[in-house]
Amino acid sequence: MATKSVAEHYENTIIKLVVFEDHKDLLDSDALQELNRLFPSGSARFWGVVPGRQNTAKYATLRQGDGVALYGQRQLYAAGRIAVLFRNRELAERLWEVDAEGRTWELMYAMTDFHDVEVPILLVQQVMGWKSTAVVQGFTVADEKQAEDLAALCGLDLEVPLTPEGTPPPVLTPAEQDVEEDRAEGAEWLADNPSDVDTLKRHSLARVLATRLQRVQADSPGESFFLHIDGPWGAGKSTLLSLLKQELENTFVVVEYDAWRNAHIDPPWWALLTTLRDSVGRAFPLWRRPLLRLREAAARIRRAGAPYVLGVLFLIPVVLGIGAALFWGIDILSQQFTDSTKVADTASKWVQMGVAAAGLLGSLVAGAMVLSRFLLWNSAKGARVLEQANTDPMHEVAAHFAWLLRRSPKPVVFFIDDLDRCDEKSVVALLEAAQTLIRTAPSRGRRQRAALHTVVAADGAWIRQAYEVAYEKFATAIEEPGRPLGYLFLDKLFQLRVPLPSIGLANQSDFFRTLLGRTDPDNDVAEEIKDLRQEVNASESEADLLKALQGASQAAREQVASEAVTKLSQRRLATDTEHALEQFAQLLNANPRSMKRFINCYTVVRAVRTLEGNIVPTEALAMWVLLQIRWPLFADYLQEHPDAIEYVGQDPLPEGLPEPIQNLMRSAALQQVLKTAPTPLSPVLIRMSCGEPVEESG
Repeated sequence: MATKSVAEHYENTIIKLVVFEDHKDLLDSDALQELNRLFPSGSARFWGVVPGRQNTAKYATLRQGDGVALYGQRQLYAAGRIAVLFRNRELAERLWEVDAEGRTWELMYAMTDFHDVEVPILLVQQVMGWKSTAVVQGFTVADEKQAEDLAALCGLDLEVPLTPEGTPPPVLTPAEQDVEEDRAEGAEWLADNPSDVDTLKRHSLARVLATRLQRVQADSPGESFFLHIDGPWGAGKSTLLSLLKQELENTFVVVEYDAWRNAHIDPPWWALLTTLRDSVGRAFPLWRRPLLRLREAAARIRRAGAPYVLGVLFLIPVVLGIGAALFWGIDILSQQFTDSTKVADTASKWVQMGVAAAGLLGSLVAGAMVLSRFLLWNSAKGARVLEQANTDPMHEVAAHFAWLLRRSPKPVVFFIDDLDRCDEKSVVALLEAAQTLIRTAPSRGRRQRAALHTVVAADGAWIRQAYEVAYEKFATAIEEPGRPLGYLFLDKLFQLRVPLPSIGLANQSDFFRTLLGRTDPDNDVAEEIKDLRQEVNASESEADLLKALQGASQAAREQVASEAVTKLSQRRLATDTEHALEQFAQLLNANPRSMKRFINCYTVVRAVRTLEGNIVPTEALAMWVLLQIRWPLFADYLQEHPDAIEYVGQDPLPEGLPEPIQNLMRSAALQQVLKTAPTPLSPVLIRMSCGEPVEESG
């Protein structure tokens, strides 16, 4: 989302529904009646627009049932349909207050059929007929044709009449069904689910990441690796995770953890531990799973120690007392209702003992379940009991986590998704729990520590903000020039950041036509693609491969991009590239991790840019990666303002630059690195390094 106020509004009136009863004093009767009709639950999602000459005129064109999409961070990230339109300044002020100019979002509407979407700005530009540099600004209304295409991309069916939420749509007559089928032939409605199909050629990136993880596991089997897939909402992080799972599931146990779904569970380590246990169990044949559960329960008993033993000692006399009471009660009843014959008396005794035994067993099982839930942390409540009763609970939990990892039939990789839908407390608590479990798990005897690789798919800006809010009091004490507090935490958490590839200039049109079912393959470049593929396969180094791609058209590059990335990931080419990058070692921090981190980041960014058909010279891309590692704040600023690279070292600096950026531009260290760089960074090279399509000249 673009600003803090938008994020707060989204939290207050989209994620948290607005309850009509709470605001009936400000809602007029007509609006309240229509809201109650369409939302029988008594609550809905509200959004609004600030009035103004243009906004008011555009708002007047809206109608009930129209589609709405919310934009932020270069994509449409949510969509729905307008259910009720109404203007209400007093209610808007109560919900959202006012802006710096005293205005509020009083042109309001309630939304139905609301859901998350992932529509990048490139597709929006295609639909709206905009240039590649255009973005959504303010309140924008599309024409009828544009609205139809946007609705298709967002999974909205604008032809279906609105009905009260929770009720099925009306049944169509045969004639209406024919009309609907004819209309549907024009464009397929699209589900907004993570894709298992490599529509955007990202399978090659998944293959590169899988290869890196497999090499880490082979070369350093006891070393855990944290990887961050970074991208805004709607950029395709979940899709990349799905493709990565396909690459890893034969050699790893893939543990999928939905941070949003588990955000309400406290403590978060319990949900991580339980998810790991269930996933490891499913990796075994059915007949071995009960044995694993028994061994795992025994391991928990050993870690619980005295409390569990005392609980069992207390349980045994209780259960025996219950059994004796049952036996005595049944004996009294049998004396009153059985005959005096020997056969009847014997049968009665057997029934008596059977019922007593069943009651005894039931009491024992129930008692054991209660003990396991609370003393063996087999529930979230039991986990909280452990935290309160144990002087070092996380040591025992981490040890048990490591025990599960050692029992896994294959190495384990954790996928954490939807973290950027959680609030700051949940984000920090989950990541800190993961760090504690994974990096502090003790080894046992001479056994090597079992490694756990973790892939977190989340917006990096969201994670940075979460840590900056959580540790606000410490910000000035530990932040460094060009590396504020949030960046420092990201650097400490993750060994590798993976940016998501954008859609290249040629693939942009192809992908858009595919989404709308209007495929029309272009065979004009078929011969060029064939020749380029041969050159790529024959390349002996990264320089050879880049030269071949540079001489081809953009359309041909993007068609051969997957093969090029696969070629680059071959160990021989990767080793040659690492040697070529050694010249940058002197420009990095004096940190033993820096060179390895630099090479890993370069390899991934090179793969991403190649998939986009974006051929950046090796030295220029290496300098950009170096800036991202040493001065990430400055790199983020340059990504939005690439021309600012030319201001470094100027005196005086142009007005309007943020103070932290001014300080960096005056930094002797930054000036020295840029001055001694093998290739000077220019605005064009920065745009290319960031993945922005740069039209070729000539």
